Amino acid sequence: GSTAGYCSQNVNIATAINRGLEVSVRSTPFSRFTLDAQYSYLFRSLEYRFADYVDVSQVLTSIQILPTYPKDKFVTNATVRLPRDILAIFSARYESGLEMQDTTYKTAPGNLPFTFQYGSVDLGTVVPVYAGLSAQAGIKNLFDTYYYYSPGYPEPGRNWYVNLRYTF
Repeated sequence: GSTAGYCSQNVNIATAINRGLEVSVRSTPFSRFTLDAQYSYLFRSLEYRFADYVDVSQVLTSIQILPTYPKDKFVTNATVRLPRDILAIFSARYESGLEMQDTTYKTAPGNLPFTFQYGSVDLGTVVPVYAGLSAQAGIKNLFDTYYYYSPGYPEPGRNWYVNLRYTF
């Protein structure tokens, strides 16, 4: 059965527009030091075509926002090869223009999309142990930056790791 007076139909009434630019540079200014830098710019939007669908109500349409991706992203990595082929690794990331909609309070007015930005730093090392076996250790999110991609669900704070890796 159905409830009298209520019906719905899913209709794709929007076109997603995605444009961007990505630039990457890698340099080895001296044999034991490598520097990588990447920058990305992403423009995304939804263009609604209500004129093409005269039976679709703009008032009753559930408007969605796009999944959370940064508008601007900058990532840099520096690797230093120490004696005995030990690697010291530094990574930094900055993302801005992250747009999301706070849906944690659906009845509250003003749960419109909002934007935010964040930056984080990671440190790590790789130590060769024996014939293809290496030990890795490091700290991610060194300064314990609070950030999230979905409201109410924060990404991990400062954390550390220790791994053994075997390459054959």
